[in-house]
Amino acid sequence: APDIDELRTRARTVHTWTGTALSVARRLHSMSAHMREERGPLDVNGLAAEAVDLCRYRCERENILLIADLSDGLPLVIAHPGELLQVMVNLVQNAREAIDRANGTDGGTIRLTTTGHEGGVCIAVEDDGPGVAADEVESIFAVGRSAKSGPGVGLGLPVSRRIAQRCGGSLSAEAGADEGARFLIDLPSE
Repeated sequence: APDIDELRTRARTVHTWTGTALSVARRLHSMSAHMREERGPLDVNGLAAEAVDLCRYRCERENILLIADLSDGLPLVIAHPGELLQVMVNLVQNAREAIDRANGTDGGTIRLTTTGHEGGVCIAVEDDGPGVAADEVESIFAVGRSAKSGPGVGLGLPVSRRIAQRCGGSLSAEAGADEGARFLIDLPSE
């Protein structure tokens, strides 16, 4: 006869994984809805919070702390919500993969920050992974350039930069070899 405590444990596990699967499905549905939206004025913080939600599970599984530090009162920016969300998710995922390659199971920290400045908004994604060498801060945006040893064709950063440029902004990296990487999306306000 099955042990009642073991059955309860298994039932809790199924319940937890079902909740996780439903949560992921809801977030993916929300992201797909953003892909159908038109370019227009949008709140960067809402998309940043959504990007963090989409990436949190994988980060937690890899012992990576994902922090959102979102400033209040930011001006609206003109962008395609699905594309800007894609850029933020790509930068967080790149940071997660860099930390995982460098630190393995030791984990690390990723911080997504939004700040306002005269004329626009800055979105920063910082990590404590291996960083970017000073002589690579531009070459990492070249098509086909990938630091990944496995799947990866080197399109994420060039496409992300192009999306930022289409919004009238920029995407850049700051050097910090062995001190983590910092990617900055600078967008003009509406």
